[in-house]
Amino acid sequence: MSGFVHGDGSLAVESEVSGLVAAGHSRIDATMLVIERSTIEARDARTVVLVEGLSDQIAVEVLADRQGRVLRAEGTFVVPTGGVTNFERLLRVFGPSGRDVRLLGLYDSPVEDRIRRSLDRAGLGRGDGLASPASVGFYGCVTDLE
Repeated sequence: MSGFVHGDGSLAVESEVSGLVAAGHSRIDATMLVIERSTIEARDARTVVLVEGLSDQIAVEVLADRQGRVLRAEGTFVVPTGGVTNFERLLRVFGPSGRDVRLLGLYDSPVEDRIRRSLDRAGLGRGDGLASPASVGFYGCVTDLE
């Protein structure tokens, strides 16, 4: 059985969020705690793939698992940002002014302008707000990834 799915068919990340909610956290706070844990776990990553949310993280990790890939063993961590508004913060954590690891990302295509600006401000774009995010490994999904 995959590390993403418990024996009863429930998703591990959803169980973690549910456990935090049961302990008295709001669902939003619980989600942010899980996201922060993912960020901390990625401290030794060679490659970080930023995605918008937990469901996107699950989709990428399950797909990799189905392809026989063990991302973490390869030094690759999928880190949810908690939404497009948090991309810039995590780009700074993992980018040239932070841990300086290889960065890739997936985002919903309607927010491409915001991603482009975030990449520029984090030192990953050309600085003019015009470079395609794909030129630095960030790809827009026309339909929701999950």
